[in-house]
Amino acid sequence: MALTAGARLGPYEILGALGAGGMGEVYKARDTRLDRTVAIKVLPDSLAADPQFRERFDREARLISQLDHPHICNLHDVGEHDGVPFLVLQHLDGEALDRRLQRGALRIDEALRIAIQIADALDRAHRAGIVHRDLKPANVMLTKAGAKLLDFGLAKTGPAVVGLSQTLLPTSPNLTAQGAILGTIQYMAPEQLEGHEADARSDLFALGAIVYEMVTGRKAFAGKSHASVVASILEHDPPAIASVQPLAPAALDHIVRKCLAKNPEERWQSARDLMSELQWIDTQPAVVRGDERPRRMRPSTLVATTAVVAAAAGALATALVMRRAAAPATTADATRALIATAPADRLQAQAADWTTNEGRPSRTAMAWSPDGRTIVFSGVQGDRQQLYVRSLDQLEAAPIAGTDNASNPFFSPDGRWIGFWSADALRKIPTGGGPPTTICESPGGMYGASWGSDDTIIYSRGREGLWRVSAASGSPVRVTQPDLKKGELKHLLPEILPASRAVLFTVTHSPLPTWDDTEVVVQSLSTGERRVLVERAADGRFVASGHLLFLRRGALMAAPFDVLRLQTTGGAIGIIGDVMQAGNTTNEAFDSGAGQFAASAGGSLLYLPGGISLDPERMLVWVDRHGAPSPLPLQVRAYLAPRLSPDGGTIAVWTQGDRNVWTYNLARSTLTRVTTEGRSSRVIWAPDGKRIAFASSLSGDENVYWKVADGGGTAERLTTCDCLSLPAFWTPDARMLVVVNGGGALDRHLELVSLDGDRTSRRLHQTRAPEAYPDLSPDGRWLAYVASDSGRDEVYVERFPDGGSRQQISTNGGSAPAWSRDGRELFYIITSTTGGQASPTKMMAVPVTIGAALNAGTPHALFEGRYGATAIVRGYDVARDGRFLMVQARERPRTVASRMILVQNWFDELKRKVPVK
Repeated sequence: MALTAGARLGPYEILGALGAGGMGEVYKARDTRLDRTVAIKVLPDSLAADPQFRERFDREARLISQLDHPHICNLHDVGEHDGVPFLVLQHLDGEALDRRLQRGALRIDEALRIAIQIADALDRAHRAGIVHRDLKPANVMLTKAGAKLLDFGLAKTGPAVVGLSQTLLPTSPNLTAQGAILGTIQYMAPEQLEGHEADARSDLFALGAIVYEMVTGRKAFAGKSHASVVASILEHDPPAIASVQPLAPAALDHIVRKCLAKNPEERWQSARDLMSELQWIDTQPAVVRGDERPRRMRPSTLVATTAVVAAAAGALATALVMRRAAAPATTADATRALIATAPADRLQAQAADWTTNEGRPSRTAMAWSPDGRTIVFSGVQGDRQQLYVRSLDQLEAAPIAGTDNASNPFFSPDGRWIGFWSADALRKIPTGGGPPTTICESPGGMYGASWGSDDTIIYSRGREGLWRVSAASGSPVRVTQPDLKKGELKHLLPEILPASRAVLFTVTHSPLPTWDDTEVVVQSLSTGERRVLVERAADGRFVASGHLLFLRRGALMAAPFDVLRLQTTGGAIGIIGDVMQAGNTTNEAFDSGAGQFAASAGGSLLYLPGGISLDPERMLVWVDRHGAPSPLPLQVRAYLAPRLSPDGGTIAVWTQGDRNVWTYNLARSTLTRVTTEGRSSRVIWAPDGKRIAFASSLSGDENVYWKVADGGGTAERLTTCDCLSLPAFWTPDARMLVVVNGGGALDRHLELVSLDGDRTSRRLHQTRAPEAYPDLSPDGRWLAYVASDSGRDEVYVERFPDGGSRQQISTNGGSAPAWSRDGRELFYIITSTTGGQASPTKMMAVPVTIGAALNAGTPHALFEGRYGATAIVRGYDVARDGRFLMVQARERPRTVASRMILVQNWFDELKRKVPVK
């Protein structure tokens, strides 16, 4: 139930959002009856419908009502609005302890005072039979009246504590999400992590961790992942407080270590006893107050205390081993919730696919922090794209300043930095805020990145392979290069495996993947040895559960994986059937295969539903000069880039999904498949209309072939480039062919191929600027093409084939030029992008006079519409009567990627479905 300022819940007027607790959304409000400020906690709609969460919420109200204490937040009222319950709590002016700790350790006397007040509050709760179970700095508010204990949403009840050794009853199964671990990992006692009952002594363990953090400024138990934090809690003790804070009394270290004992029987047995010990230390002259210099404890006292701690440590180690041996193995059921992208409107949808009217992020748009408590994602609000950070204990995400137009976020292993790509560069920004730093230039985009434990980053440049660079900045070094002779086209989506010894990545074999020609591979970073792990797969990720995750046509798959031997140890099983995956758009830059999912080291999964765009449904249409379409009577298919035969009676076209070339006879309304082998695309007519040329993978790499237009005979290879080669046009005498060659977006150039004799070729221009979309005037004397050496795509015209001074035709960007059949007009298109979404295509026309020189008039717009144009060569043709032959998509409902799905305790579910050997 999202509430905005001015909304009313009975007599309470909402003033604004305060944050989120473990069991609800919290708002600042005004009690109109008593004219006082209050805090209102509302159970979210997604939880209100669940009886177990409703019961927990009601139980929290009953619990708080029993706890009248100066250091516990008071309950004023309870209510219900439109079937959704809410609590009215005391509004506290102050600062949460976790925020205060971000500035470092507290003075020892301050830490003691807060610890005493928390212990006093716990004593009151425990004597009422209430265990908090989620005690952490975020649930302690520092106010002028002292510390206040908050959020009893995960509390449980049992008999009142009347004796020091009495424990509380275990939680009822129907109130614990069927065995789910509840609480915050870094402050949870070992028995909670192992699935055993939590009692009052579990809260004292958490208080010990809080005291340690207040005094030292460091967490008692830390790690780079949930798994490492859990291991630290179960198996290790934190360093002595004195080793971090020499001014701390040695007795305080003893008290904290007793709180943090692994075995509950070895801890303080009541909050009252703990509070008394803390009060005693607070009265001693050794306690540092402000700038006072401490007087040290007597050596005899320190030696005795150290001996007690050492003896206790030995006993605790033995008890822990015995307790673990007897403890039954437990698992927790996965829980699911929706995570909104607000205030962003949606996830970054860089691939605005006109074919489906549905934006699909072409890079992974989300990432987990190493501790699993924070999500970073690339989002769009209005027309502005930037990174957002969302803590799981907050209601909304917050934009990260300095990350405009950023995509592809990823974390450093220590969580201190967020890497991303923007403005043709790989960059990083401090997690806690600050200006971004450029690591290295990466023009043309970045298709996935991973930050290794050796503080280097491996990132993808698509056709240019994987590159490695120091996270501190430097010159990138190539790691892999696609082997075009083997049909490899791009290396994408790298993920560095543990210890930075190998990297996973995706290999594609065609510009527009059909998802049967991609594979996930692993390559050793020391030897360069590579192995295919799974075929017909993309976006491989290794997770700490011992699994390889990957996507296959929008389905999330998992297979057991031996990270030491770098091989799968069992078959793959489908886990989730509709994870959004980039692909099957008309622009190959967006066909990365990236999946919109992220798994945290501690076992949580975040993903965006939506699956993959399967073969789009498109129609061939005639479009007049005013933009009015008239569909042709063809079956709907994934058509692309149609071309009219010289006599105008037949259309040649290729289809995206099956990658075949077809011809359509306009008079007889017959559709004939011309190609039957390989993956074919980008078809053009020979001047005599008897043959067609097209790009095909018949030889492994994508080169130009020709064959007779009726489909008979075999295809003959015309080019021998060891890179992508696409046909553009024939010269009128049919003796030469112009093709677009190049292995990457920054290396595309025009070549003139002779069809006589040995079929030599030469590059038309020596410029380094990428070139594409060439077309020849009807008289064969003027070449129109697109180049971006000015910083954006513009249409140019020059003499052909000798070149010379060129003339810019477009005035505000342009692409895909085409000559009218009489040579009196030159057309081109403009497609702009706003907020990651493509706008309608604008068809421009320029009057021209050609002869000894070319005179071009002023460009003017003919029409706008959602008509497609493929990359590298144009996606439409012009008829003799001035109409345009274009491709129009069949509209589909648009999916707005504004909510992600969070699955917690997911590793347990994954291991049950896909056991690891």
